[in-house]
Order: sequence, then C-alpha cells, then structure tokens
Amino acid sequence: MRRRDRGQITVAMLGVSGAVLAAALAALGLTRVVTVAHTARGVADLCALAAASAASRGEPATGACAHAARIAAANHVTLTRCSVSADFSATVSVTAPVPGSIWPPARSTARAGPG
Repeated sequence: MRRRDRGQITVAMLGVSGAVLAAALAALGLTRVVTVAHTARGVADLCALAAASAASRGEPATGACAHAARIAAANHVTLTRCSVSADFSATVSVTAPVPGSIWPPARSTARAGPG
C-alpha cells in the first residue's frame, strides 16, 4: 500500500455509515407517517360509529357530533366535519397531525349507519 492511499477506507466507511444512517432516519419518518394515517382511519371509524349510535338513540345532530368530537380529541385527532342524516347515518372527517415531520397531516373520512 502506498503512503498516499492510507486512510481511504476510513473515508469510504464514513460515507457508507452516513448513507445507512440517512436511510434509517428516512425509514423511521415514513413509519411515523404510515402509523398516523392508520390512526386517522381508525379514529374516523370510531367517530362515525359514535355519532351514528348517538343519533339512533334520539340525540340531535349537534349532540351526536359532540360525541364524535370528544372521541377525536381523546385520540389527539381533530374532527373537521360531521353530519348526521335523517336515517341516523353519520359521516365524519378527521385530521391527524404528523408530529415532528414535514409531511402534511393525515386526513380520513368515514361513514357509519344503516344502509
């Protein structure tokens, strides 16, 4: 090995280590985004079921949507839209922020009720 070639492996390994670290951080970020998207879908389903259930028990639309809003808040999600129709079906939309990320918030819509 020539004298001027010494240390090249060290520099190459630093580059490879940096690339592996960057890939791992990107994978963690993507995992967080996917997890928040799944949470948004699940909470939207729960909110729609809560609103439809409350409406079927005779509560007005505002009361049914208040139930949905409480469930959304308990799951750190924002209820952005809630409507209850005459057949007691409920349609809700929620938004879930992705903490510490440059990604936009996850959005989901769900419907529950008869028919």
